[in-house]
Amino acid sequence: MSIMNMKSIIVYTLMAMALCLTGCVKEPTPCFSTTPANINALKLGQPMQLDAACSKDYTTLNWQIDTIANYSTSPSITVTFTTTGTHTVRLTVVNKNVKGHTIEKTFQVI
Repeated sequence: MSIMNMKSIIVYTLMAMALCLTGCVKEPTPCFSTTPANINALKLGQPMQLDAACSKDYTTLNWQIDTIANYSTSPSITVTFTTTGTHTVRLTVVNKNVKGHTIEKTFQVI
């Protein structure tokens, strides 16, 4: 193989690697924990901390509490419910390729 062919192979390989590094983005993975951990025994007026530190490969995130969309974009928030019953928390994470994934947890406030 000639030196010119080797150079061409090396250049094409480096270009392919560069394209993959800029375009091969992992899918974002939503994950969140709650404090207190037992989300089925939350008492009315008791604050609950939601923490998305376990989420991966995202650039932005968005919390939805019940029907309140865009509740917060902070990775860690505290919520206090003023009504008893079933409540739903959704966390959506998005990466730079605008691929979004959502996780949802439903729990009971007594």
